[in-house]
Amino acid sequence: MNKPYHHGNLREDLVDAALAATDRDGAVPSLRAVANLAGVSHNAPYRHFDNQADLLGHVAARCFAGLSDAIKRATAAKDEPVSRARAGLAAYIQYGLQHPARDQLMFGDTSPLASHGAVQGAGEQAFESLVSAARGFGADDPYPIAFRVFVMLHGAVDLLRSKFYPPGVGDDHDFLREQVVDSALKVLRGE
Repeated sequence: MNKPYHHGNLREDLVDAALAATDRDGAVPSLRAVANLAGVSHNAPYRHFDNQADLLGHVAARCFAGLSDAIKRATAAKDEPVSRARAGLAAYIQYGLQHPARDQLMFGDTSPLASHGAVQGAGEQAFESLVSAARGFGADDPYPIAFRVFVMLHGAVDLLRSKFYPPGVGDDHDFLREQVVDSALKVLRGE
């Protein structure tokens, strides 16, 4: 039986429950399922989200925030620009590989990136880490450089996750990931 609706921060608890289910099951659950997971009435989520797409947007925004946090943690102790950039690039790839459902939600066919305000802001914040890295290496116009690096990293996550290794490339996952980081670092440095 569900608990009555008198909850401290139900919106955040619902997003937490949806994110945990997404990580576990590979997809954002329905509002009804999220209500069950949070132990509230089936109508309670509608007090906080307009519909399933709205919930999806808030979960995706949390995923982008997680990506930004992973990059910040990886780069926090790095003083030297090259080691900081290398750590941030590797963290980006690692986050996508460790959280495939989140990566799919952020960038897949059903991504609410273009249509949900919370997602746009969180996505821009994650992208800004690449812009900042390009700017740190002296780029006059860091946005095109950041986009090129973003494409490289995103493509690497997809291919490494699928374990698609073209003939002649080998299948050493760690080596290939490092090759992508090295290549992305060269782009950031303008080489």
